[in-house]
Amino acid sequence: MNGLLSGLAVCGVCGSPVHAGVNARTGIRTYLCSASTGHLTRNAEPIEVYVRGVVIARLSVPDAHDVLNDPAHSDVTDAWDSLTTSRQRVIVGTLMRVTLFPPGRGTRTFRPETVGIEWLS
Repeated sequence: MNGLLSGLAVCGVCGSPVHAGVNARTGIRTYLCSASTGHLTRNAEPIEVYVRGVVIARLSVPDAHDVLNDPAHSDVTDAWDSLTTSRQRVIVGTLMRVTLFPPGRGTRTFRPETVGIEWLS
Protein backbone atom coordinates (compact mmCIF):
# COMPACT_ATOMS: atom_id res chain seq x y z
CA MET A 1 0.00 0.00 0.00
CA ASN A 2 1.49 3.30 -1.05
CA GLY A 3 0.03 6.66 -0.17
CA LEU A 4 1.03 10.18 -1.08
CA LEU A 5 2.85 10.67 2.22
CA SER A 6 3.98 7.11 3.00
CA GLY A 7 7.63 7.26 4.03
CA LEU A 8 7.70 11.05 3.47
CA ALA A 9 5.71 12.21 6.48
CA VAL A 10 7.05 11.69 9.98
CA CYS A 11 5.44 10.91 13.33
CA GLY A 12 4.97 13.99 15.49
CA VAL A 13 5.68 11.90 18.62
CA CYS A 14 9.00 10.25 17.73
CA GLY A 15 10.07 11.50 14.28
CA SER A 16 9.93 8.04 12.65
CA PRO A 17 8.57 7.70 9.12
CA VAL A 18 4.83 7.27 8.77
CA HIS A 19 3.60 4.51 6.46
CA ALA A 20 0.31 3.87 4.70
CA GLY A 21 -1.93 1.00 5.66
CA VAL A 22 -5.56 -0.05 5.75
CA ASN A 23 -7.68 -0.50 8.84
CA ALA A 24 -8.55 -4.21 8.75
CA ARG A 25 -11.94 -3.68 10.36
CA THR A 26 -13.20 -0.67 8.38
CA GLY A 27 -11.11 -0.81 5.18
CA ILE A 28 -10.21 2.88 5.59
CA ARG A 29 -6.76 3.94 4.39
CA THR A 30 -4.56 5.17 7.23
CA TYR A 31 -1.12 6.51 8.06
CA LEU A 32 0.63 5.02 11.05
CA CYS A 33 3.93 5.49 12.84
CA SER A 34 6.47 2.88 11.73
CA ALA A 35 8.03 2.75 15.22
CA SER A 36 4.94 2.22 17.36
CA THR A 37 1.27 1.75 16.61
CA GLY A 38 0.57 3.54 19.88
CA HIS A 39 2.05 6.81 18.63
CA LEU A 40 -0.15 7.58 15.70
CA THR A 41 -2.81 6.17 13.39
CA ARG A 42 -4.59 8.69 11.19
CA ASN A 43 -7.22 8.54 8.46
CA ALA A 44 -5.27 9.18 5.24
CA GLU A 45 -7.92 10.86 3.10
CA PRO A 46 -8.38 14.19 4.95
CA ILE A 47 -4.62 14.53 5.43
CA GLU A 48 -3.99 13.99 1.72
CA VAL A 49 -6.77 16.44 0.78
CA TYR A 50 -5.23 19.05 3.09
CA VAL A 51 -1.67 18.53 1.81
CA ARG A 52 -2.94 18.60 -1.79
CA GLY A 53 -4.53 22.00 -1.12
CA VAL A 54 -1.35 23.36 0.46
CA VAL A 55 0.79 22.11 -2.44
CA ILE A 56 -1.57 23.54 -5.06
CA ALA A 57 -1.59 26.89 -3.24
CA ARG A 58 2.22 26.91 -3.21
CA LEU A 59 2.50 25.89 -6.86
CA SER A 60 0.00 28.61 -7.81
CA VAL A 61 2.48 31.30 -6.78
CA PRO A 62 4.22 32.67 -9.91
CA ASP A 63 7.73 31.64 -8.79
CA ALA A 64 6.67 27.98 -8.60
CA HIS A 65 4.87 27.46 -11.93
CA ASP A 66 7.94 25.84 -13.49
CA VAL A 67 7.89 22.99 -10.95
CA LEU A 68 5.04 21.30 -12.78
CA ASN A 69 6.34 22.25 -16.23
CA ASP A 70 3.20 20.93 -17.90
CA PRO A 71 2.17 22.92 -20.98
CA ALA A 72 -0.90 20.69 -21.42
CA HIS A 73 -2.45 22.08 -18.24
CA SER A 74 -2.56 25.82 -17.65
CA ASP A 75 -4.44 25.29 -14.38
CA VAL A 76 -2.27 24.17 -11.45
CA THR A 77 -5.02 21.99 -9.97
CA ASP A 78 -5.54 20.15 -13.27
CA ALA A 79 -1.79 19.73 -13.69
CA TRP A 80 -1.40 18.33 -10.15
CA ASP A 81 -4.33 15.96 -10.55
CA SER A 82 -2.92 14.64 -13.84
CA LEU A 83 0.34 13.56 -12.17
CA THR A 84 0.94 10.04 -10.96
CA THR A 85 1.17 9.54 -7.20
CA SER A 86 4.86 8.81 -7.70
CA ARG A 87 5.45 12.22 -9.33
CA GLN A 88 3.32 13.97 -6.70
CA ARG A 89 5.46 12.33 -3.99
CA VAL A 90 8.63 13.72 -5.59
CA ILE A 91 7.16 17.22 -5.55
CA VAL A 92 5.91 16.94 -1.95
CA GLY A 93 9.32 15.63 -0.83
CA THR A 94 11.06 18.51 -2.60
CA LEU A 95 8.79 21.24 -1.27
CA MET A 96 8.07 20.26 2.32
CA ARG A 97 8.52 18.08 5.34
CA VAL A 98 5.18 16.86 6.68
CA THR A 99 4.75 15.94 10.34
CA LEU A 100 1.61 14.17 11.52
CA PHE A 101 0.63 14.79 15.12
CA PRO A 102 -1.86 12.73 17.13
CA PRO A 103 -5.32 14.28 16.78
CA GLY A 104 -6.19 13.79 20.44
CA ARG A 105 -8.42 11.26 22.14
CA GLY A 106 -11.95 11.04 20.78
CA THR A 107 -11.31 13.47 17.92
CA ARG A 108 -13.42 12.49 14.93
CA THR A 109 -13.00 15.53 12.71
CA PHE A 110 -9.90 16.58 10.80
CA ARG A 111 -7.95 19.45 12.33
CA PRO A 112 -5.35 21.09 10.03
CA GLU A 113 -3.21 22.10 13.02
CA THR A 114 -2.39 18.41 13.52
CA VAL A 115 -0.47 18.38 10.21
CA GLY A 116 2.82 20.26 10.42
CA ILE A 117 4.32 21.59 7.22
CA GLU A 118 7.92 22.79 7.09
CA TRP A 119 8.87 24.35 3.77
CA LEU A 120 12.11 23.10 2.26
CA SER A 121 12.01 25.10 -0.97
